[in-house]
Amino acid sequence: MEAVAAANPPRGLGLAGFSVHGPGPTKFDAVPSERITIDAEGALDVDPEVRGRLRAHAGPYRLVSEAPGMLLLRRELPGEEDILVPVADEDEDDLDLGLEDGQLDAGARVVLAGEILNRMTLFQMIEIIAERSFQGDLVVHGADGTTLQLRIAQGALEDARSDLDEDRLGQVLVREGYLSADQLTELLWEVTPQRRLGDVCLDRDLLGREALFACLRRQTEGIFYRTLMVAHGSFVFTTPDPRRPSSALGLH
Repeated sequence: MEAVAAANPPRGLGLAGFSVHGPGPTKFDAVPSERITIDAEGALDVDPEVRGRLRAHAGPYRLVSEAPGMLLLRRELPGEEDILVPVADEDEDDLDLGLEDGQLDAGARVVLAGEILNRMTLFQMIEIIAERSFQGDLVVHGADGTTLQLRIAQGALEDARSDLDEDRLGQVLVREGYLSADQLTELLWEVTPQRRLGDVCLDRDLLGREALFACLRRQTEGIFYRTLMVAHGSFVFTTPDPRRPSSALGLH
C-alpha cells in the first residue's frame, strides 16, 4: 500500500453505485514478462519467467473460451461441480459462490471474463457485479499494456490498484500541491515496506490525516474512473483468492 493510516477514514465516495470504505489504492509491483507464444502447430513457447509462475498452477485444465484475442483456461478440480450451486429461494438466478464454507480452497475462481469491446463493456460488467453483490477482484488489461484492479465486496469498492506511475500516491500529493517533485524524490528514500509514503508525510507534518485521506480518495477515484475509460483489452472478475491477504488497512 502507498500509505498506512488510522482506521475510520472519511466515507461516502460514491462512484457509479459504489462507496469507497477507506484508503487502499496502490501500484502493482513491476510486472514480469508474461509472453506465451503459440506457433502454427499449436505448440507453446513459454518465457522462463512465466514458466516459473505457472508451476504454482500445475494441474489439468480445459480450454473454456477461444474468442478472438483471448484464451480462457479452466482448472479441473475434484468436486468442482459443487462450487457453483443454485440457491434454493425465489430467485433461481442467484448463485452460491461457495465463499463462506471453505469450498474454494484452491485459489480464486473465474466468475466473469471477456474482451473489452468499447467503453460500455466495463460499465455493464460493474453493473452486474454490483447488482448481484458479488465479491472479488476485477482485473482489467488495457490494449496499451495498462493493468488496473478493483477489489469489490457487496457493491463497495474496497481497494484499487494501478501499474501507472501517475496513479501513485506521491504523484497525487504533487498534483494536489502538498509536495514538490524534489520533495517527493527526497521522501522516497525514506520509504520502506514497513514505513510507507503516507507515514513519512505524516511524521514530517507535511499534511494532516484528513488531507491524506482526501488524497487517497482522489487516488482511488482516479483509478476507478481510469478503469471505466478502458475501451479495448480484456477483463476477468474472480472470487477472492483465500491465499491473498486482505488489505492491512482498516476498511469500514
